[in-house]
Amino acid sequence: MRNIIPRSLLIPVLIVLPLLLNAKKPSRIDQLLDEHAAALGGEELIRSVQSIVSTSEIEMTSTGLKGTMKTWSLRPCLSYTEIGLGLFTVKHGFDGEKAWMIGPNGQLQYQEDEGSRSNQVTTCLLEGHGYLLDRHKVVISHAGADSVRGRTCEVLRLLPPGGSACRIYLDISTYLLLKLVVEDSDGAIEQLFSDYRPVDGLQLPFHTITRHLALNQEIRITTQSIALNREIDPAIFFPPSGRAEDYRFTRGRSSARIPFTYHSQHIFLPVNIPGTMEEHLFMLDSGAGMSLIDSSLAAELGLELKGRIPAAGAGGMTTLYMTKLPGFSVPGIEFSGQTVMTGSIAGMVYRFAGIKTGGVLGYDFLSRFITKIDYSQSRISFYSPDTLIPPSAGEVIEAPLIYKIFSLPGTLDGRHGGTFLLDTGAGSSILQRSFAEARGIKPGEAAVETSIIGAGGVENASLIKFNSFRLGDIILEEPVFMLPAGKSGIGALEGISGIVGNDILQKFTVYLDYRKQQVILQRNDLFEKPFFTDKCGLLLTCSSGGEIAVYQAIGGTPAAEAGFRAGDIITAVAGKKTAECAMLEEILEIFRGEEGAGITVDFRRRGKKMSATVILRAYI
Repeated sequence: MRNIIPRSLLIPVLIVLPLLLNAKKPSRIDQLLDEHAAALGGEELIRSVQSIVSTSEIEMTSTGLKGTMKTWSLRPCLSYTEIGLGLFTVKHGFDGEKAWMIGPNGQLQYQEDEGSRSNQVTTCLLEGHGYLLDRHKVVISHAGADSVRGRTCEVLRLLPPGGSACRIYLDISTYLLLKLVVEDSDGAIEQLFSDYRPVDGLQLPFHTITRHLALNQEIRITTQSIALNREIDPAIFFPPSGRAEDYRFTRGRSSARIPFTYHSQHIFLPVNIPGTMEEHLFMLDSGAGMSLIDSSLAAELGLELKGRIPAAGAGGMTTLYMTKLPGFSVPGIEFSGQTVMTGSIAGMVYRFAGIKTGGVLGYDFLSRFITKIDYSQSRISFYSPDTLIPPSAGEVIEAPLIYKIFSLPGTLDGRHGGTFLLDTGAGSSILQRSFAEARGIKPGEAAVETSIIGAGGVENASLIKFNSFRLGDIILEEPVFMLPAGKSGIGALEGISGIVGNDILQKFTVYLDYRKQQVILQRNDLFEKPFFTDKCGLLLTCSSGGEIAVYQAIGGTPAAEAGFRAGDIITAVAGKKTAECAMLEEILEIFRGEEGAGITVDFRRRGKKMSATVILRAYI
C-alpha cells in the first residue's frame, strides 16, 4: 500500500509494502528478513503483487484538517496520490524518473532537490516490488534491539545507493513491521504501523501514524479499502500537460515594470481584493510556501478559517490557518478564488517597519510566472513562462526547490560550502545554527548582538562579517550574516545552511524561473556598495501609541554609547519631528549617513524630555 504525503507540502509518509531484500548477509539478518517475508504471506505472494489501490481517511492532528486519501501504485515503482482536505486537493506522483506535485491552487511542481531524490530512492526500496528480491542492492546491517509500544523489536538499518538511510523495527513475536524511521535531509521521519489485516492473503497495516520530529507534525491514516492487482492506466502516474489557468493577464502575456515599495529591505506590491474599499500592500515573499492574508483583513471580509498550520519563520515557529480568498488582483493580473493561509502579520510588520500590510504573496503566486525583480529601479515584472526569453547576460544558477523555495549553492570565505534558501521575505541573510556549529563558525568575543525579527517573533542573534560569499561565479565581498542564538524557526529545518535575503539580492536584477528551477542574477549599480550600512545601532519599533520607540540599543554601537535604552520614545532626529511611525524608514536612512557625522536625537524617557548626540560609525 502506497500512502505517500507530498514531501514538499507536508511530510513524507511511507507505508511499507511487503519487504523482502534477498542477498548474502549475516545469518541473523537473513533469518529476520525470511521470517518477515513469511509473516507477510510468503515470497510467492509478494512477487505476485503488481498493483495496489487504496482509499483512506487522513487527519493532520497538528492542524485539525481531515480528509480523504486515494493511492495507486504499479510495479516497479510508479505511484499517484490524491489528498482532499476540504479547502483544497493535493496530487502527488512519481513517473519512474521524477516526483511531481500539484499544489492547493493547481500549480505543477517537480521535486528535484537532492533530498527529494534520495527520499524517492528509499521509497522505491521499501515499496517498489522490483526491489523485494534484490538484497544485494542495499547495505543492510543489524542495529540491535529496541521496543515499540512495549513490544520487543529487532532493528535493521537499510542504506540503498543514492538513497536516505532508514531503520525498520520488526516485532520478534509476529515479524511484522511496527516502526520505520527514515533519516531524511529534512529531519528524521517516524512511522508507526498497526491493525494488520490480510488482503488476498497479504498482511498489510490499516493504521499508520507519521511524525516529522523536527517540525512536530503528525499525520494519522486509517485505511478503508485495499485492492491488489487491479488494472491501472499508466497515464495516471504522469503529470498533466496543462497548467491551472486561474488567473489572466489583463493585457498580453505579461505584466511588466510594476512599481513596488521597497521598505526596510522588503518588497511590497499593491493588491486589490473584492469587498474592500482600499488597496493593500502585500509583501512579496519567495520563502512563503503559500500566500497569506492578515487575520484582521480576513475577519473584515468574513472569511471562514480552517485547520491550523505550524510554520517556521525567521523569528521562530508560528501558527497559521487556511481560508478561501474570493479573488484578488495586482497591476496587470487578475486571480480567481484562491486557497491561502491567514495569520497575524500586519501588526509585526507595522511595529518594526512602520508600514501597513494586508498579507504575503508566496510560492503559489510566484510559481505561475517567470519573475524579474529590478531592485535598483524598484520595478517588478511577471511573465508567462512560455513567452520570456532569458537574458543572455547574468549568472544562471541551478536552484532546486526545497520547501517550495529556491536553493542556492553558496560558499563562505572559500571553504564553508552549503545550501542557502532564496528568501525575498527576509531583509537580512541568516546562517543556520547547526551549519555554523558544524564548521566552527563562531561570533567571537567582540560580536555584535542584535535581534532577528520575523514570522514567529523575535530571536537573539549575532552579526558576523565574512571576507566573501560566492554564488555561482559571483563573489560578494564582506557580506554580513545573522547567526541566531537558538534553533527555532528556520533552525528547526535540517538540510539547509541558511537564507539569502534582500541585503544580498538587492545587489542584482533577479530572475526567478520556477519551471526550470533556475535563478538568474545580473549585477546592478548597488553591487559594490557595502552590505551593512547602519552606523547608529538603534533597533526601532512603533509603540502601541503610534510613536517611534527604541526596541534595542545594540551593545558596543554609537547608540549604546550615547546612552539610549529600550523604551525610549524618539521625538526628533536631526531636527525632524518623528510624530508618525511612517517616518521610521526615513529615520533609519539618516542613521546610514556619513561616517563621523553627529546626529542629534531628541527623546522622552518616562515622561522626561532628553537629548543625545550619536556619532555615526561603522560598527561591524
